[in-house]
Amino acid sequence: GAPFRSSLFNSNPLFFSLLCKYESFDSSISLRLQIYRQTRPPFKSLIHLVCRNKMTMSSDRETAHNGQRQPENVCYWTMHQSLRVNPDSLKDVNVSVIRKKAESGDPLFQEMMAHLYYEGVKVCKDRIKAQEWYRKAAEQGNISAQYNLASLDFGDKSQLSRDEKCRWLTSAANMGHVEAQYRLGVGYKEGIDLVADHAAAVHWFTKAAEADHDMAQLNLGRMYELGESVAQDKVEACRWYRRSAEQGNARAKAVLSTVYLSEHASLRNPAEGLRLLREAAEMGDCQAQFRLGLEFRLGDNGLEVDLGRAMVWLRKAADQGHADAQCFVGQCFRDGQGVDLDVEQAAAWFRKAAEQGMAEAQFHLGQILNSQSLSVGPRASPEAVKWIRMAAEQGYALAQCGLAELHLNGDGGEMDLKESAAWIRKAAAQGLPVAVHTMAMMLYSGIGLSQDRPEAVRLIAQLMEREHAATKDKDMTEYVRGESHAFMAQALLTGQDVAMDVRAGMRHLRLAAELHHALSQTRLGGLYLVGEGVPQDSRKGITWLRRAAAQGDPMAEASKKLEFAAGSDGLGRMVGKALLEAVRGDAEAQC
Repeated sequence: GAPFRSSLFNSNPLFFSLLCKYESFDSSISLRLQIYRQTRPPFKSLIHLVCRNKMTMSSDRETAHNGQRQPENVCYWTMHQSLRVNPDSLKDVNVSVIRKKAESGDPLFQEMMAHLYYEGVKVCKDRIKAQEWYRKAAEQGNISAQYNLASLDFGDKSQLSRDEKCRWLTSAANMGHVEAQYRLGVGYKEGIDLVADHAAAVHWFTKAAEADHDMAQLNLGRMYELGESVAQDKVEACRWYRRSAEQGNARAKAVLSTVYLSEHASLRNPAEGLRLLREAAEMGDCQAQFRLGLEFRLGDNGLEVDLGRAMVWLRKAADQGHADAQCFVGQCFRDGQGVDLDVEQAAAWFRKAAEQGMAEAQFHLGQILNSQSLSVGPRASPEAVKWIRMAAEQGYALAQCGLAELHLNGDGGEMDLKESAAWIRKAAAQGLPVAVHTMAMMLYSGIGLSQDRPEAVRLIAQLMEREHAATKDKDMTEYVRGESHAFMAQALLTGQDVAMDVRAGMRHLRLAAELHHALSQTRLGGLYLVGEGVPQDSRKGITWLRRAAAQGDPMAEASKKLEFAAGSDGLGRMVGKALLEAVRGDAEAQC
């Protein structure tokens, strides 16, 4: 009766659970609903387990009523999970009673004995005996035992073979164990304990997703988005992402936000994307925190740039070990963006990401250590070279270029032109503009590489085409652009290795000067003083010389003494010619 049930429930939830096993099916369902309203998850899980077994035992009634056996549609917890959440839930159990029932062949009690041995509750912990009891229950069709037999760690000496794990996991999945279906999906997708088979992964993810397994829904969405063994369908992917997100899956919210913030016209919804991204970040998803930090840093999708808030979210992700976030936090401290400039803090954050194997962070850490060591001695420290080399060996182009520079200058040890050339070739092969420019200079001068001036000109011309095609290319730095324009100006104005073209040469020279290339500014100033290639204009000449002098160009320092030349064209031409002779010689030497 009700008072009896209540007293059992208050004294020990396990015995209340056992009561469900021996009452009628309808009463069991009623009790399950009672427990949903009254108990904590660990107790609910025990009820789920028993009710699930009761529903399995009542399959004949289900078959008669529906005409066919219906798959279980209950999201249950295993008893093993219950014990991990609340180990004290079985502290008052009578082991001898459970053992007697288990030895009589009852699969539910066999599973209970397995749990007790696995966790060491009321008995000495013994993973081998736990496995034996799981196997006995599994062989009688207990799907929770089948799943645990395939999933738990029983120690190296008693681990199941891959084939046996697959057999038990597949058996549980075929009988409706949702977690087993999900695990099979992951196994087939990633090739974990199974031969990779994306079609099989889609099959099992679909089974689990239809039973509302949020991670299965997330993975199935990814497979539709990428078109892995299914026709690529972003709308269908969004449907599964949304179902997972609606269950509170933070990762699904973050992934769905990516779709809404993408450039896909039919799916783009920045307001909804930012809402989901913020929710995922507030739920602690480190990838969402990182992306939200970037949104505030860049001011994308309608957000105003806020470096302070960007740093808050990047720091949250970094504190969780997110390597990209740690690297960005390091950059913020190094550049003083959103925080006070602090090189030591920058190095500390770069080191955290570098130790996770992130090549970019390894390079930045190496650069900081290199600068610190060169400030007190003639060579880079071994640790600086180590980190830069580690990044270079991972294929990080900037590190390859940096390592080439260390070998070229002998900063990391003895000068090694051959090694320098090898690393610069690797970086240039990736299209890094500064590496392509450096390689062109090595070819032009014959330093480190066999001299090949036509090839050098061709490489610089390619860089110019790249600049014209994509002026916003972040790798085409102002330095590289200025140096490349200055090189082309020298070649075209002198006719060295290319046909002379004064008009094109002057265009490149002006572009180099406008990009703060000091030698080009000095040269352009001299040309204005002389009236060569441009109309003679002493004032413009002196203006360009002043700009070059402000950058420390020693030849342009003469502009400070040429104020009087603005009123004397003859004197301006004379000074300009002398200046141009020096500039041309220096330009040739630099090339």
